[in-house]
Amino acid sequence: MANKNTGLPHEDRTAKEPRSGELHPVIVDSIDQVNETIKLFRLRVKVVERGVNFLPGQWLDVYTPSTPKAGGFTITSTPSQASPHSPSPYLELAVQKSPYNPPAAWLWQDPSTILGQELRVRVGGSFVWPPKGVEIGGEKGIDSVVFVAGGVGINPLISMLSHIREETQSPNNPLNIHFMYTTKSPNSLKEILFLNRLIEITKALHNCKLHFFITGCGTNVSEREENQGELDFAITRKRFNKADLDSAIGKKEGTVCYVCGPPRMTDKVVEYLGGVVGRERVFCEKWW
Repeated sequence: MANKNTGLPHEDRTAKEPRSGELHPVIVDSIDQVNETIKLFRLRVKVVERGVNFLPGQWLDVYTPSTPKAGGFTITSTPSQASPHSPSPYLELAVQKSPYNPPAAWLWQDPSTILGQELRVRVGGSFVWPPKGVEIGGEKGIDSVVFVAGGVGINPLISMLSHIREETQSPNNPLNIHFMYTTKSPNSLKEILFLNRLIEITKALHNCKLHFFITGCGTNVSEREENQGELDFAITRKRFNKADLDSAIGKKEGTVCYVCGPPRMTDKVVEYLGGVVGRERVFCEKWW
């Protein structure tokens, strides 16, 4: 769940979504600014022996001091990192700057003001990996997954992909994974949310391919910067199209698709992919 302001509070917009009845105390442990509009927050789980149980792709109701309504922010870390078996359980959030969203505005205060403060969080959401009722592998199970992320829509998908990487002890991953990520032109590759994490995962999983698309105007990343570090993927300077989706899907049988991004993009991609692999095998998060 991204943090867009649509006029309705997060709890009202998601009233029909499943959510846990348990509130967890967490501590704002660290804050890293990725770019002008995104900050990463690490929330240390206060009750270590309980941890926080969730599924990759779920979000948090986040109750901040002095804001009566909870904000909704997707968990970008993995379930194992919040487990009581972890040495220091934590939850990670990538929060977009949003002055008109009170919980987001609270989190975007000067770090010195909020570091060490206690928040309460509750897990919710039905956009999860793996899809319910479908097994991984086997003749009738899932053997291929296509992730399509637009902008901060990458948040639930990075948790899913990171979890798949953790669950795969061998680089010979039984899943064929295509990760399509489109975002507006940054000033530097360093400003692209989770890019380094994606590169590390795709290097670790031999059957995982990253397809990256830069769109929009602004200061373009230079070709010199693209070539530094021997990137294992190509940066395409255009919007992805149906041919790009078809190339990622390959065969239809055994494929599922996960989509999260801006509303127009998500609606178009879901409609197209539903016609290719079947609507029941296309999952999306509507965060507007």
